[in-house]
Amino acid sequence: MFYSSAHGGVHGGVHGGVHGGVHGGVHGGVHAGVGMGTAMAPTDLMEPLPANPEIDFRLRNNTQFPDDAWSVNLEAQSMIPDILATMDQAALTPTLLNRHAGAATRADIEDIVNLRGRHLRTRLPEIIDQSASFEHYYYNLLSLGVATHRATMVLMSLTVQIGGIFGLRYKKQHNRPRPVQVYPAFFPSLPTPPHASFPSNHATQSHLLTAVLSDALPAAAEEVKPYLDALAGRISENREVAALHYRADTEAGKTLSATLAPALLQTPVVQTLKQSVTAELGSLGATGAALPSSVLRNSYKEAGE
Repeated sequence: MFYSSAHGGVHGGVHGGVHGGVHGGVHGGVHAGVGMGTAMAPTDLMEPLPANPEIDFRLRNNTQFPDDAWSVNLEAQSMIPDILATMDQAALTPTLLNRHAGAATRADIEDIVNLRGRHLRTRLPEIIDQSASFEHYYYNLLSLGVATHRATMVLMSLTVQIGGIFGLRYKKQHNRPRPVQVYPAFFPSLPTPPHASFPSNHATQSHLLTAVLSDALPAAAEEVKPYLDALAGRISENREVAALHYRADTEAGKTLSATLAPALLQTPVVQTLKQSVTAELGSLGATGAALPSSVLRNSYKEAGE
């Protein structure tokens, strides 16, 4: 419909402009840094550094690209063909998705309206922040850094990418319209994603990520699992609050992740990675005094949650 496409175009332009500005600013800063504060034309960087006639330039004896210089996401992406080749994809047809499928009803729309009324004001910043990716919320929860938890971050990226691939398969199959395409009055705060609604990829990916990380946790860190579950639930529900998904999309994503997790965990690539991940997460065991959960719940109530 014209209304939603225009709305998506405006928001897409703003969203892309912001990200483009940041991206360009970072790269501009790098180039400016090379010139000691002076912007340089790209052609200036093509000139070799002046040679010292008294000193021969010696080549460095680097025979391989450094492993720790690889992008975590690209390293994970390089593993996807091996993962897909060893997963039993014939068993990955979650017929249970069908019970969540079907046209949106008035009750589906009212569920979203009620969620937005309760949570949109307090959750909007994190909803926007989780739009493109949400792995950094897991980084914060588990205190991860690439220097100390590289295998964990590679496994996380791999899991999210695999979840997205299978999610798109079923999105195309069911082709369910987004909530704003059914009820334009939602006027969501984010652009409507350019693919179908069912199942929710955020739900599929976050619950799959929680399942894989929970499996890799050392025994001493069992207490972390409820927090991983809660984070996946929060990320999933936020997409409903944003009016980008229905509750059925979320439930279907959880069902899909439950089907994918065992198959993914059995692949040789993940089995190998998991050994390193368990070692990296060995320091997560709780050793301090317990803080009553009511303290945290009350803090959210005071904030209007």
